[in-house]
Amino acid sequence: MATPKQVSKKASRKRSGGRSAKAGLIFPVGRVGSLLRRGQYARRVGASG
Repeated sequence: MATPKQVSKKASRKRSGGRSAKAGLIFPVGRVGSLLRRGQYARRVGASG
C-alpha cells in the first residue's frame, strides 16, 4: 500500500503578494507610505520644463 506524498508547507502555501498587488497597483506602496510618514514632501508635485 503506497503512502500519500507529503507536501511541504512552503509548497502548499499560496503567495499572498505585497501591498501593491492587493491594491492593484504597479508602483511600490511601501516606499510611498514611508515617504508620506517622513513628511518631507512638497505641497504640489509638478513637471518641470
